[in-house]
Amino acid sequence: MSDDTNILGPSTDHYDAEDCFDDVAPRAKEVPRAAQVAAAREIVKQAQASRLPAPFLRVEPSTGDVGEVDVDDVLGEILGDIAEENDKPAPFAPIDSPSFPLTQKLHRKFKAAMPTPKVMRVDTEESYAKYMDGKRKPYIAVLEERLAQLEENVAEHEADNHSGGRVARAEAALTQHASDGHGAAVDVLGAEVEHAKRRAEVCGDEIPLSLPPGTEKNVRAWQDGSLICCSMRLPGPDGKVRIATTSTPAERHVEEVMGYVVDANIDPMEVMGTLPLMAQILGAGALVTQIAAAAPELLAQPEVKAGKPFVGKVTPVSDPAVAAVMALLQMCRAGDKRALKEVKKLRAMKGSEKLFASAEKGFEQAEAGRMKERA
Repeated sequence: MSDDTNILGPSTDHYDAEDCFDDVAPRAKEVPRAAQVAAAREIVKQAQASRLPAPFLRVEPSTGDVGEVDVDDVLGEILGDIAEENDKPAPFAPIDSPSFPLTQKLHRKFKAAMPTPKVMRVDTEESYAKYMDGKRKPYIAVLEERLAQLEENVAEHEADNHSGGRVARAEAALTQHASDGHGAAVDVLGAEVEHAKRRAEVCGDEIPLSLPPGTEKNVRAWQDGSLICCSMRLPGPDGKVRIATTSTPAERHVEEVMGYVVDANIDPMEVMGTLPLMAQILGAGALVTQIAAAAPELLAQPEVKAGKPFVGKVTPVSDPAVAAVMALLQMCRAGDKRALKEVKKLRAMKGSEKLFASAEKGFEQAEAGRMKERA
């Protein structure tokens, strides 16, 4: 007997998986549009309630490029967002915590207002065009690949004597494309090529933003791979335009949206279809706020004043972890039982000493400031 008879596969399985497991297999949930809209509105309400004005941001030169700076998050280590050891169990999951719901909600709120350190570019219009041309190269390569495939298909049709009107039009379009680069001819080459063309123009996928009238032309947002990116046109110190650019991982904002889903008691299935877009919009909206907050410091840099490109690390002066614990301590002083319970648990955890020391120091400084104002 051949050994092949012992290998499971279509010829040896004695059941139909779909029929056999039909009773227990998960089914895709049909979510009415009205339910999706209502869920999206609740998520936006949670985001609006959680967002705080951007804090003061410190700018220093950097040799990096746009993106986030990888730094340790003290509260994240304590709560399990950043595991110190692989075999160390986290007190609760990053999205939903039965043990520390209040702490985690406060942390999300302050973290949204005080983002992780970022790298920001400031360009002249000329240097920005050069920078973006470099970022477009992978997308242009995909566009060229799509066009080459179409040209190959045209050649095959000709060889098979299928050179009708459609082939003739495609051939003419390809001839025009060869003569004028990525011109209007691309528009007639089909949906796939058109999509590749748009991605090459935008450097990824464009993100729609709701902006005050008159500001749309000064802000653009897009997703390039796993990064949500944003550029903002600013009036330079010499009267010429400067363009500030930064980015944030899309995954971070997917988690942010899921946190709002939990806060709003929404069934996650109701927002699965719109989750990526909502993460894009909230992530890009946060970048708009952060660039605007950093703009005065960015424009004051010597290189920017001299009309040269500048790359800087932008760091919030405040710490979202410390701010969250300060808020917890303030609630404890007001007698909040939930806060008292979570603070007791947090104090017992490894690594909490430094965090509480910083929070208590912040309280002392704030109290000193109030006393000075009264005097």
